[in-house]
Amino acid sequence: MLRSASATHTGLVRTVNEDVILSVDAHALYAVVDGFGGAPRAAEAAATAALALRSFVDSSRRGGVPTLPWPYDDRLSPEANRLSMGVRAANAAVHRAVAGGPSRVGATVAALALDDRFANIVHVGDARVYRLRGGALELLTRDHTRAMRLVDEGKLRPEDVRFHPEKKGLTLALGLFADVRPAARVENLMPGDLFLLCSDGLTDMLTEKRIVECIASSRSLSVADRLPRAAALLIDAANSAGGEDNTTVILVEVTS
Repeated sequence: MLRSASATHTGLVRTVNEDVILSVDAHALYAVVDGFGGAPRAAEAAATAALALRSFVDSSRRGGVPTLPWPYDDRLSPEANRLSMGVRAANAAVHRAVAGGPSRVGATVAALALDDRFANIVHVGDARVYRLRGGALELLTRDHTRAMRLVDEGKLRPEDVRFHPEKKGLTLALGLFADVRPAARVENLMPGDLFLLCSDGLTDMLTEKRIVECIASSRSLSVADRLPRAAALLIDAANSAGGEDNTTVILVEVTS
C-alpha cells in the first residue's frame, strides 16, 4: 500500500508558480514538473508536460498506444520503459507548444512510478528524487547541469556544486529539442521506503540534512497527518531560508 502527500508554494520572490504536481495514487504515478523561461509560457510548458505524461501512461496501460518511435530498453523494467517514453512524449508536447517563441522555454521533470516490486524513476533537468530508507537520505537522480558536468570532468568537487554559478545551467530539459533522452533507473522496493520528489526550489534552499530533519519532525504524528505535515514543513523551511524560487514536494511512502 502507498500513502502520499504534496505541497507547492510560489516562494517569497517569484509572483507566479511555474511548478506542477502530478500525483495519482490509484496509478502509483507521481511527478514534479518545473517550468522555466518566464511567465506565462513557463507555466504553460509545465502544465503541458504533466498532462502529456499522464495521458501517455494512462493510454499505454490500457493498450492504446500505437507503435512508438522510441526503442524499448531491455535494461529497464516495463514500467520504467513506460515512464521514460511518457517523459519523451511530454518533451514532444512541450516542444510543439513552445517552439519558435522568442525565448528559451521548457521544463524539468522528476517522475516516479511504483509497481509491485520496483520504484521506477525518470528525470530530465534538476528536479530530483530522493529515497529515505532507515533514516538515510539517498539522491536517486543526477542533475543535468553544467556544474555536474564539471564534476564528471574532475574540475569541481561535488560538495561545491550547491554554490557554483553553473548549478542552474541546464544541459537537458523538456521542450528545447524535438526529442530528449531522459535518465532512468529502477530500484527495489522495501516496506517503509519514503520517496521525495522536489523542484530545485527546495534543494537550492535546504541541505539534505535539513530535509531529513523536516521529515523526521513529523514522525510522532498520526499516520494520516504525518506526510502532509512533513510536506508543509519542507515548504516552510525553504521559505524561511529565503524562498527564492517556487518550491514543490511530493512524498510517497511504501507501507507494505
